[in-house]
Amino acid sequence: MIEQINLTVGELKASIGALRKLAATELPVKAAYRIGMALARVEAELKLHNETTVKLVEQNNGIVLQDGTIEWEFDGDEENFNEAVAPLDDERVSIVNTPVEIGLLGDNVNLNPALFMATSWLFTD
Repeated sequence: MIEQINLTVGELKASIGALRKLAATELPVKAAYRIGMALARVEAELKLHNETTVKLVEQNNGIVLQDGTIEWEFDGDEENFNEAVAPLDDERVSIVNTPVEIGLLGDNVNLNPALFMATSWLFTD
């Protein structure tokens, strides 16, 4: 069943590591497809977030290296920068989700509780 879900950008950021771990795991075809689609959708949403963050970094005299890492050297007020970035994590976004039945993952998939909770929106009983 396909559903539209609303998450914050912060929730998407918290889930990306677990989604990448799951996507790199051998899974049954149906589960692998759904997890791959979820990963692609989350990455697309986070791309815009990252582009906005880069602009804010550059406006506050930070440096974004070619590999995407950021050097945090502030000539200005770091607190003002943090206040500008923090609301981005609270932004709500809507993504298409096709839930994965937990039973489809099989017994070979191990996620710690924190990673599982970060992706709980993806799973159904």
